[in-house]
Amino acid sequence: MNPGSGRIVPLGNLSPIMREALKAADAYLKAHMRDLGIDRDPKQYDLTVQAVNLNQAKEGAETAIAFFISMVSALLERPTEPTTVIAGEMSVKGMLQRVASLPERLELARDSGAKRVLVPSENKRDLADVPDELLNRLQPVFYTDPINAAIRAMGLE
Repeated sequence: MNPGSGRIVPLGNLSPIMREALKAADAYLKAHMRDLGIDRDPKQYDLTVQAVNLNQAKEGAETAIAFFISMVSALLERPTEPTTVIAGEMSVKGMLQRVASLPERLELARDSGAKRVLVPSENKRDLADVPDELLNRLQPVFYTDPINAAIRAMGLE
């Protein structure tokens, strides 16, 4: 985040789907600034976003919630908790979608060094499918909406 004119500056080779996710995160953030206790004017800052696709995934729709949390973190000047992975997908109106293949996603997060994984509450029923060994090494943290996810990601609860 730098002084600027309210632009979002994507760096790297963001797919069109990731660019749409970034727009959804930005729109939701602007609509909920007061709910988050953000009193800064986002039009006075430029947010630079770089997404690195470590797994060479072809999609990027599931990045909106992570983009949203990173923007909130920058505007509040509060870091997210270390070794946290954010799973889930959100719409421009903040509607959340369940994470498909939760055990596989948690395994990937663990293999990438995560200790905590934020997961939509819709996935609680999927915990029964997650091996105990995996749950012993990861802390799933459930969130109910994007604002709740940001609060939990930064450890503000």
